[in-house]
Amino acid sequence: MVILKRAGYDGKKLMGDTLGWLSKQDGGTGAKTSNGLGGFFSTHPATGDRIQAVRNLQ
Repeated sequence: MVILKRAGYDGKKLMGDTLGWLSKQDGGTGAKTSNGLGGFFSTHPATGDRIQAVRNLQ
């Protein structure tokens, strides 16, 4: 976030948008898919939690 801010970007918005996009691509669950492969965040905290954490940053 600090690097994004230094570069002139709104880090909170950009990170929130990126995590939201990844969640949509993953089906929003991070669960294993029908082919047995894990989603983008199958081994990470839930994307919704990560988006809220970014929004809560000062």
